[in-house]
Amino acid sequence: MSPEQADRAITLSRHTLGIYGNMTRAGTWPTGDLPLMQGEVEKLEAIAEEHPGKALKIETLIESWRAMIEAVRGKLS
Repeated sequence: MSPEQADRAITLSRHTLGIYGNMTRAGTWPTGDLPLMQGEVEKLEAIAEEHPGKALKIETLIESWRAMIEAVRGKLS
């Protein structure tokens, strides 16, 4: 993946996380999307490994995704 592709993937990931945030604030908990969310974390981890210079900004995004995953899992209990 080129650096430009990585930047686009990171931007899209932030946008997607924002959409999920809006959904949860509106009371919709996308429990069926947990595998997709976990896949997003894995994709970001791979980008960080391939592009170490982007790792710091990706780490914060990964932490946000993990928090979202935990919040959605909490609704399953």
